[in-house]
Amino acid sequence: MLRGFLSYSHHDRAFVDMLARLLPEVAADLEVFIDRRDHAPGEALSRDLRRRLDEADVLLPCVSPHAAASAWCAQERAWFREGRPGRRILPLRLVPHGGHDGDEAWYPEHVGVDFTGWLRDGDRTFFERLLPALLPGRAPSSTRRFEPDGTRAPTMAQDLIKVMSAVRAHALPADVDSAVVQLAIALIQSAGLGAGPRNALGLAVAGHFVQRGDWAALRDWSTASAAATTDDDAAACQFHQHLALAERRLGRHDSAGQHLGAARRYAERLSQPAERRRALGQIDREAGTLAIALDQREHARAHYRSSRVHLEVFVSERAHVAQTWVKTAQIDLLDDDAEAALRCLDRADTILGGELAPEARVHGPAVEAHAAKTRALAHYLDGDLTAAWEAVARHARVIAGRAWANEDRQAAQLTWLIATSAVHPRRLRYELVCKGIQAESRGGEGERRR
Repeated sequence: MLRGFLSYSHHDRAFVDMLARLLPEVAADLEVFIDRRDHAPGEALSRDLRRRLDEADVLLPCVSPHAAASAWCAQERAWFREGRPGRRILPLRLVPHGGHDGDEAWYPEHVGVDFTGWLRDGDRTFFERLLPALLPGRAPSSTRRFEPDGTRAPTMAQDLIKVMSAVRAHALPADVDSAVVQLAIALIQSAGLGAGPRNALGLAVAGHFVQRGDWAALRDWSTASAAATTDDDAAACQFHQHLALAERRLGRHDSAGQHLGAARRYAERLSQPAERRRALGQIDREAGTLAIALDQREHARAHYRSSRVHLEVFVSERAHVAQTWVKTAQIDLLDDDAEAALRCLDRADTILGGELAPEARVHGPAVEAHAAKTRALAHYLDGDLTAAWEAVARHARVIAGRAWANEDRQAAQLTWLIATSAVHPRRLRYELVCKGIQAESRGGEGERRR
């Protein structure tokens, strides 16, 4: 039994009441102390709170302006920290976290769970689906949730896909994110989930491994999923694309090419022209990156050109189209043609500066960071150090506050390279650039900081 202590202001008791009603239903193996419900009669409140805090395995503070102003909440926080070391604190944020980094009452050093939108919209389903994520490695107490009657399962799959997107957007700790994925895998393996929801949820799990940069896990999961996907060409196409990405990152380029070929065969069988066009554009984009890793530059150019032809009609793919221009600019840098690279980057910036769909806005900052980094290198090779420094500054602004460890490293490398330009012969600088571009195509891009 995992013991939790809920710290809250009584001004937030509506949220606490909802939590108290739902916890026994979805998390029976979590025993949470709530003072106005569980305080022992006849025992001094302060002594009872101190004892319960000493016994707790996790502190669940409800973070709000009322809680931040509460002397009791501050005392509970202090007592918990004085107790056994190594225990978790998981803030439940009832208002957005912003502008409070200097106040420990807002738990700035802890990544919490954002309930703001779900409380506002009164969406019990989101609330209900997220609660099991508070219990790393544990399944919900009610087994009927993983043996649905055939009508409940698709709704559960859709809810879990939304929750997986939400926890990644809020950059929750790895144990919370992994717990949600375990729930998704358990539902995929249940008997009550049909092929459509199963494949959709399976692709969401694959997306989790992509986000984590866990290429071995992505390969294993996508291999099993692709083998089980005999009734959905679109899903099989996407799983083989994931396999190609994983194999490229793991340095198995021949295998990556084979999976791209399989993905292309599935894509060409799709009956909907728009779906087929989008899939072929995505495959060409990955094929271009594989070609760069193999130093097949003209093949890469051709793949990126084909990808743009396929994808430019989709608003949701505009950021990916911009990415192909950035990649083409990198090929121009490999060919020592800074002027051509800058023209490609201008095309990318025009796309990124226009209207982007919500899906593209999520991916857009990463593409913008790569564009700024590539522009810095282009100006550097062209001898315009002032413009190179401006691009480095732009890169730093884009990556500020984002969990991209590799971008932090590359920002430092760019700064060093340009700062020491006076002592590097042009040929050595060119070789350093080529080495960096090819290494980026082989792996490391999109790595998360944890």
